[in-house]
Amino acid sequence: MTKKTKTTNIRLTPEWLLALAREALGGSIDIDPCTEPENPTGATIWYTEREPAPDPWPPGTVWCNPPWGAGEIIRWARKAMTRPHQDPLVFMTPTDSRTEWFKYLKREADYLILITRSVRCYAPELEREVEPSRGVYLWTKGVAPEKLACFRDAGHVVCRL
Repeated sequence: MTKKTKTTNIRLTPEWLLALAREALGGSIDIDPCTEPENPTGATIWYTEREPAPDPWPPGTVWCNPPWGAGEIIRWARKAMTRPHQDPLVFMTPTDSRTEWFKYLKREADYLILITRSVRCYAPELEREVEPSRGVYLWTKGVAPEKLACFRDAGHVVCRL
């Protein structure tokens, strides 16, 4: 009998990219609404699959790298973009302009950043690092434009959306 494992599509963000996000968010991440129990982002407040974030999320700067499974990104994108507190937010996705969530984020986010540097994310269910085949986008809302300069060596601020 083959043992079935749950595929979570969780991709843990590399530390170098989290450091840039912290800088863009003013120095720290207040809230990570979908992380692992070990809190790898170092957020002040964090939530996991077992202890989900309340709806709406509490106020504070937000880093969100949602599970990349079917239907997951759009669900998290809607929560992120419609929260009542408009504190700065950075939201990470794989690059795929054919998706519903891409079209939604294009309408709702302030800026799109295309990360051109290699992004190797740890996939817990695979117990290894993986690199998204098309790269990574960062979407921002409420982040001051001058704060986006920290991403200069990692990618391109594509546009004000």
